[in-house]
Amino acid sequence: MSGNPEKLIEQYLERVRVYLPIDCEDILAEIRTHIIETAEDLGEGRITQGSVTLAIEKLGAPQRVANEYAGTGEQVGPIPVEYKLPLIRTFLTIVGISIAFLFSGIAVSGFLLRYDIILFDYVSMILLSTVVSFCVLIVIAIFYYRYRDSTATDKTLLEHIFGIGVDAFRPKSRLDAAVEVGLNLLFIIILASPQVRFLLSPEFMRIFGPVFVMLVVSACTGLLFYLVGENTLNLFIEILVDSIWIVLAMAIVNIGWPTDYLLSLHDGTWSLMSINALMAEMNLSFNFFDIMWIFIVFMLILTSMWEVMADSIKVRHYIQEGRGWWWHGTWRTRRYHRISRHWWEREPELPPSEE
Repeated sequence: MSGNPEKLIEQYLERVRVYLPIDCEDILAEIRTHIIETAEDLGEGRITQGSVTLAIEKLGAPQRVANEYAGTGEQVGPIPVEYKLPLIRTFLTIVGISIAFLFSGIAVSGFLLRYDIILFDYVSMILLSTVVSFCVLIVIAIFYYRYRDSTATDKTLLEHIFGIGVDAFRPKSRLDAAVEVGLNLLFIIILASPQVRFLLSPEFMRIFGPVFVMLVVSACTGLLFYLVGENTLNLFIEILVDSIWIVLAMAIVNIGWPTDYLLSLHDGTWSLMSINALMAEMNLSFNFFDIMWIFIVFMLILTSMWEVMADSIKVRHYIQEGRGWWWHGTWRTRRYHRISRHWWEREPELPPSEE
């Protein structure tokens, strides 16, 4: 068990998060405040490891706390009420990722056939499923032996499994939005460079305009998330942008590597080298750069497809909650009482002065 009261609270809240709806930061903040106040009362004005542990034990099991604060619904058949949301969220995550992989594979399979590469083979898929199932059993066994003596703040085996679904539908963090903006700006600068545009193939230049525009739109979308957080409107915009990227990527993949030449430094001078000539010189029956390009496009379609499905689920959830279209989203940040040094060393508040 961690000796840090802050970590004890966060570990417990991560357990509670598993049983809560997608947008649960306000609920977690309320539970956090309740734990802090209870720990202060038990610790006679101070928050210590012992007082936090007692406060958590007094609050109760994460499943019950989540149900009391959020009302997770009625029991569905044999499924206990506390497992309804985690099971649905984990199931949607697995199905969504599987569809994203399948769609991405189908999108790039046509180009792979040029090199007699078959991406999907039923026998291979069965063998792969067997290996994956075996690995899952090993992971479950490791989780069981690692966490069989878990404390009140440690996740159980099921909560680790359900955590996959929780992480998949977490609101986009501010760091993720900043990285998204930075990467798109980097590609914009690269494509806008005259030296790079000089190397681009005629086939890629035909779709250069749409690709450049989509990079600018994606950067603006990421900036929108960075400024206001996640809300229904910018999720809907991201769905549209990612859908266009999927369609565009299915055209891009058939073009192959976007340049016909590479810059080569020889005897202190730069010169152009033909990629096809380089592959022939290396006695390769396939274009290595085309294979690398397929992987890049595959990942683009995969991530875009997953975001479309995940964002669609979030939009439906927010609309059902009556959140509307535009509101300032909450970042994945911790909320503590404002204090001079550490929040767990906060001095008791003085009573208001009498007039």
